[in-house]
Amino acid sequence: MLNVLEEEKRVEEVEYRREFESTVWIDSGFTFPVDEATKEVILTDANRTNYERCVKDPKRYLDRGIVKRTRSYRLPALAQCECGEKFRLYNTYMGASQCPDCGRWYNLFGQELLEPSEWERDF
Repeated sequence: MLNVLEEEKRVEEVEYRREFESTVWIDSGFTFPVDEATKEVILTDANRTNYERCVKDPKRYLDRGIVKRTRSYRLPALAQCECGEKFRLYNTYMGASQCPDCGRWYNLFGQELLEPSEWERDF
């Protein structure tokens, strides 16, 4: 039997982005990560040129300011196999998850299963 260390849970993440909308192309623009504490744009070598372009050309890129974005997702249960390996119970094959170390199969409730090749079809 699998030992469930942490139950499945819903995770909510909040992030702040500085957004610019293109006035030339419909439904397009740029978005840049913002430090939550200082509200400063986090610039990297990859996004610096685009950010500077947006700031310098307000007729082409409408500044929407800092926007709060929230997303949530399901974090699967964390389990420990009989072999000692810890892994998340993702639905990797027909409602089952395989231990990455020893190869045992478990359902999403932590019950050990036969190998998928031994499963019978339910007609």
